[in-house]
Amino acid sequence: MIALDNNPLISIITVVYNAVNSLECTIQSVLGQSYPNIEYLIIDGGSTDGSVEIIKKYSNKLTYWVSEKDHGIYDAMNKGLKLAKGELIGIINSDDWYELDAVEQIVKSYKKNCDTEVFHGLLRFVDHNGNFKSIAGHDISFINTGMIEHPTCFVKSALYQKLGYFDNRYRAAADYDFMNRAVSNKVKFSFINHIIANFSEGGITSSETSAQEELKIKYKYGHISRSKFLRWLLILKIIYLTKK
Repeated sequence: MIALDNNPLISIITVVYNAVNSLECTIQSVLGQSYPNIEYLIIDGGSTDGSVEIIKKYSNKLTYWVSEKDHGIYDAMNKGLKLAKGELIGIINSDDWYELDAVEQIVKSYKKNCDTEVFHGLLRFVDHNGNFKSIAGHDISFINTGMIEHPTCFVKSALYQKLGYFDNRYRAAADYDFMNRAVSNKVKFSFINHIIANFSEGGITSSETSAQEELKIKYKYGHISRSKFLRWLLILKIIYLTKK
């Protein structure tokens, strides 16, 4: 591990595919962090919309970047995880961005809670027009109901080595599966009452695929019975058919 004035190395990964309108904001939010010891990795899925040109603009400030075809968002995340060298790893997608003191707040908590393996905090939700909508933050007890705020999560690299990476058989909810896996292994989580990241609503995490996968994961980890799983799966199909 690399240390700078007793500050642990923190890895941040951004995965991107054709996000030319939002990527630069994400990159600037990482490069502008108040915390000094960060490595930044960008994994691009072979963008054709100008995203690669934005990455190249900042390439001298990046630890690593690549642009190549992948097998979906979690395959791209796993590529970054395998390369990351930090003690803690954060993942911020190309539609989202950090508060400028995000890593500083995480590291403060890390230094006080060395036995914690996942740190997370408050997430600000923003609509398509850039308007503030709400702020949310849940402690890990919420996992029975739904996913904690993944853009705010920083995970010890050792935990990925212990539990494995994201299961890329999921297209939209492998992060929820990973956090359930962590809970089932009695991992300690620490919630930070501070806005860590900003989330742009929309995309695959708001899709029918995401809703169905979350439901399957709830059943897998025993949060709901088989009868409830089947009933809610039917309800979801009706809801999304109606929307169409």
